[in-house]
Amino acid sequence: ITQHERVWELYLNFARNCKVPETAVRVYKRYLQFDPDAVEDYIEFLLDIGRVSEAALKLAELLNRENFVSLRGKSRHKLWMELCELVCKNPSQVKALRVEAIIRSGLRTFSDEAGHLWCALADFFIRQAFFEQARDVYEEGISSVVTVRDFSMIFDAYTQFEESLISAQMEQQMATPDDDVQEELEMRLARLERLMERRPELLSSVLLRQNPHSVHEWLKRAALFDGQPAKVIHTFATAVKTVDPQLAIGKPHNLWLQFAKFYEDHNDLKNARVILRKATQVPFKTVEDLAAVWTGWAEMELRAKKYNEALAVLAEATIIPPAANRGKEKEANAPVQARLYKHTKLWAFYADLQESLAGFDATKETYDKIFELRIVTPQLVLNY
Repeated sequence: ITQHERVWELYLNFARNCKVPETAVRVYKRYLQFDPDAVEDYIEFLLDIGRVSEAALKLAELLNRENFVSLRGKSRHKLWMELCELVCKNPSQVKALRVEAIIRSGLRTFSDEAGHLWCALADFFIRQAFFEQARDVYEEGISSVVTVRDFSMIFDAYTQFEESLISAQMEQQMATPDDDVQEELEMRLARLERLMERRPELLSSVLLRQNPHSVHEWLKRAALFDGQPAKVIHTFATAVKTVDPQLAIGKPHNLWLQFAKFYEDHNDLKNARVILRKATQVPFKTVEDLAAVWTGWAEMELRAKKYNEALAVLAEATIIPPAANRGKEKEANAPVQARLYKHTKLWAFYADLQESLAGFDATKETYDKIFELRIVTPQLVLNY
């Protein structure tokens, strides 16, 4: 056996140059019993002689070996991508493998290649003329990826696929005009147009899957549905349920205020008030967010010329809790609602509004409370 290496080198050279593929394959199989790690050379040889099915099976078998180390320095990731490319480009020759299961396994394992793998799976169906399955794959891929790079890759492949179908249909129609073909062509054109219209919405979904707590992205998504009230309401409702005020990127109170503003713009103050009432109970991260909600509510009432309601809103916002519930230690662990009564800007707004609407005595009483709470500023002193 010590002389095997010298013999096999010559024997393999003979096998590679042999005009009878079956003989060469049998020689290689014997050689693998001597050196199992040379399987990559065997796979390369099988591809050279066009035995794609056997090469794919051998590559899949190799990947199932947990302790396999490539002699060519290829990573497991590289070998997996080679297998996916091989099976997708040769669907008619790899009947023995469950191609879709292999690629979906790759999607779970290599999330950084999601865009490439979704496109490969769709290509697998396209090469077999299973166009509806390919379309389903593109749609599933677009609705599951979490990066803009993967989204762009899948979306571009999807549009090229639809355009190629339209081109083929147009050539068919020009060659042999037919009403049924014309109808199908119009349907395909409408489908492509609809896909292009959906792009901003689909991209927004990707960005929100990436970071569901981004206030700015939720507001941008709501703006996309301008003129579609049901979708706008659904977007805002989903946003306020999804965004965690403690994890929010941006100002979470803006979601509630814009939600209420939507109803206000449609002359529905009743629902706007319901939204703002819910907003005042949200456990915001800072008192500033909660104060902004109360201020926004009062401003909405003023815009609607509901002056008494505006005063009532600010009166409720500035209720001073009993002395037993006040103090740094108790407020430190309490929600922001317990600290709202110390918000200077809210009191200043209330005092300004009372000065304009409620008269001297009510305004003086408000200023006295500000002094009592020791939250007065030089400007408030001058106003007093």
